[in-house]
Amino acid sequence: MKGKQPLVSIYSTVFNNSKIIRKSIDSIIRQLPDFSRNFELVIVDNFSTDGTWDIIKEYMLKHDNIVALQLHCNRGEGRAVAYNNSTGKFILSIDLDQVYEPIFSKFIYGCIKFYKTDTIINNFMDRKTMDKIGNWGPFSGAEDWELYGRALSKHVKLRFLPINLFKNVVVKGSRERRYYTNQLNGIKRRYSIVKDRIMALGFHRLKDVFGVRTSGTVAAKLAYIQLKILNKRTYSYSDYRSNEEYFHANMDFLDPEKFGIPKEYWVWNVALRPISLDIINKLLDALFRLGFNRVKLGSNRHLIVFTDRTKQDILKFYYSFWENFIL
Repeated sequence: MKGKQPLVSIYSTVFNNSKIIRKSIDSIIRQLPDFSRNFELVIVDNFSTDGTWDIIKEYMLKHDNIVALQLHCNRGEGRAVAYNNSTGKFILSIDLDQVYEPIFSKFIYGCIKFYKTDTIINNFMDRKTMDKIGNWGPFSGAEDWELYGRALSKHVKLRFLPINLFKNVVVKGSRERRYYTNQLNGIKRRYSIVKDRIMALGFHRLKDVFGVRTSGTVAAKLAYIQLKILNKRTYSYSDYRSNEEYFHANMDFLDPEKFGIPKEYWVWNVALRPISLDIINKLLDALFRLGFNRVKLGSNRHLIVFTDRTKQDILKFYYSFWENFIL
C-alpha cells in the first residue's frame, strides 16, 4: 500500500493483550478480502509487558498496511495518536480485545456505501468529520461519550446500527488485572478512571455521580469532591444533560437489514456494572415483552440480548427506550 491512500483506516489502542490480539487481527483481515488494497490498521501500544508488542511486530512484517507505535498514554490519548497516524479517507475506531463476527465486512462496506459527511455511524466517519469534531479527548474512561457530546455540539449527526459486531474471548481472571501489578496500583487506576468518567460525561448534578451511570462508590464521591476543590471543568456539551444523555436523546437508528445484516446479530447490548440490579430487571422485563428472547452475558460484563422480531419492532424499541425508560 506504500504511496497509496487507503480507503479506510481502522485504528485502536492496546495494552497487555497477547492472549486475544492474534484472533482479533486475524478476524479483521479474514473478513476483508481487499484488506491489503483498501485498508490500513493503525495500533498504539501502551508499552505492553506480556509480548503483545512482539505479536504486533510480526503482523507489521507480514502486512505493510499495518502501522504501529508505542506510547505511554490513556485510551483517549492513544486513540488520538492512532488517528493522527492514519491516512484513510474513512476512519473506524475499534477495540482489539475481541473477535469480530462475519458481519464485520457487511458493516464496513455498508458504512462506505451509505455514509454522508458530518455523520458518525458506530465510530465510523470520514476524516473531514473527525477534523471538525477535533479528535479524541485525553480520558481514561467515557472518552466516547465526550466525543459524541462534542460532535453533537458541532452539528454532527449520530447514527447507531443496533448490531453485535464481535464476540468476546473469555480470559481467565479480571481483564482489568492486566493494567496493574499490585492492589495499590489497581486502586489508583480505578480512581483515575472514575475521575476521567466524571469529567468526560459532563455531569451537572451531584446525584448523577452516585447514580446508575457510575459505580456510586467511595472512589466516585472522592473524585467528584476533588474535581470541585480543584475547580476542574467537566466537559458537558448540553446545558442540562450529561454527554451520555445528550447522545441518547439525539441519536438516530439505522436499519440493519439495509446493511444486509441478518436478525441473529441485531442486539441490545448494555454494560451491567454501572446499572443497578433493579434497573436490569426492569430492562429485561421490557425486552422480553418486545420479543428479545435470547440472553447471554459477555465476558466484559455486558448483557447481550438478541431478538427474532422484525426490524420495525426493534427500531421502534430503540427509538423509545432511552427517553422513556432511562432518562
